Amino acid sequence: MDTDEARFTEVYKQLYRRVWAYAARRAPDQIAQEATDEAFLIAWKKLDQLPTDPLPWLLVATGHALSEHRRREDKQLTLIEWAASGSLLSPPTAPGADDAALERLSVLAALQTLSEQDRETLMLTVWDGLSYRQSAEAVRCSTTAFAVRHHRARRRLSAALAIQDSSGTPSIQMERDAT
Repeated sequence: MDTDEARFTEVYKQLYRRVWAYAARRAPDQIAQEATDEAFLIAWKKLDQLPTDPLPWLLVATGHALSEHRRREDKQLTLIEWAASGSLLSPPTAPGADDAALERLSVLAALQTLSEQDRETLMLTVWDGLSYRQSAEAVRCSTTAFAVRHHRARRRLSAALAIQDSSGTPSIQMERDAT
């Protein structure tokens, strides 16, 4: 195996699941799979341009593939339709409902009230596990600008959760982030 092939294989093995998870949050499984595969195909073709830390680059490429798919199909993503349906605004309160599930629904409902940029900022760090530097590369801004966005998005999410708390809707408290 030549060095390019070995490098690509290593990148693929290490990052495929994370890139797919990023796409799967935004699209149904088949579309997420196609977008992830497209990103890795582009990475193979542009291997000499791939940065040392290729994850943010792959996430950007995956995002572009998802955007292209939306334009081609002229549809909204299933995830956005589900979130926009309002089903998250009133989490179920049936007896025996799982507390963790209720907390998840509360967070999702609070996230739904945030702007797209705030949601993306929080999801990159919390759900995708990216550092501020990696997230900043993915959204194409400076690390400092991303840190400010993240701080403001967390503050707005905390406020949304507090509003849910005061309205009697199940909610959780935001944990302080050490990053």
